[in-house]
Amino acid sequence: GLPLARSRTLDADPAGAFAWRERIAAALAGGRTRLGEFPVLASDGGLIHMECPLRVQVEPHGEFQAASRWLALARRGRLMREVDLAALGLALQAIARDGRPRAVHIALASVTTPGFATEVARLLRAIPEAAERLSLECTEPSRPAELRAWADAAALWRCRGVRLGVQHAGASPQQLLRLQCAGIHYVKVDARHLRGVAGNEAVRAYAQSLVVLVHGLGLTVLAEGVDDAADLSALWALGFDGATGAAI
Repeated sequence: GLPLARSRTLDADPAGAFAWRERIAAALAGGRTRLGEFPVLASDGGLIHMECPLRVQVEPHGEFQAASRWLALARRGRLMREVDLAALGLALQAIARDGRPRAVHIALASVTTPGFATEVARLLRAIPEAAERLSLECTEPSRPAELRAWADAAALWRCRGVRLGVQHAGASPQQLLRLQCAGIHYVKVDARHLRGVAGNEAVRAYAQSLVVLVHGLGLTVLAEGVDDAADLSALWALGFDGATGAAI
């Protein structure tokens, strides 16, 4: 695998970075990929969807590595389009096999790439029943061009029955109105805004304000990375619709 210390030195080693980019590109082109699966559950224990981050076998016959090991290099090497199309294809195939709803992350760099949204729409049309059980998520667009690109893509993808979400949210509540106008269905609140909610009044008040805001927009609100059972109980009491993390 790629040691983390090694990855931090690649900025000073352009040849090494190029070599790793080529290895990642070859793995993607060769289909040496699989999905992780982490449940997002509702308060009644029902499955909302499986979060499905991509794993890549960077070295032939090696381990399938989590994104923390290769994603920065893929982003730097402008491979996000290939990464996201690989994850999308695997998710659609998995849904077609077992019918379980799944969610995959789409990078804003992909959304703003010409032709990407149309290519995704083509894949969705090819397996329409699976598309209706798929969710696509992005991080909060921070630039007007990103927001416009996401809104245009959302318009294409919603027609196929796909649910759309924004993840790692909560830092800019005022941004959620613009995202609602861009066609999202749900908001996943970053764990850093919720940690300690069971015993911290300020955290609880902020979490409650987010629930009121998101529900007021007609959207679903989910909690990310909940690792404490007491926090999970508090979030259910505040009205969160779903959660993921070690406490689930």
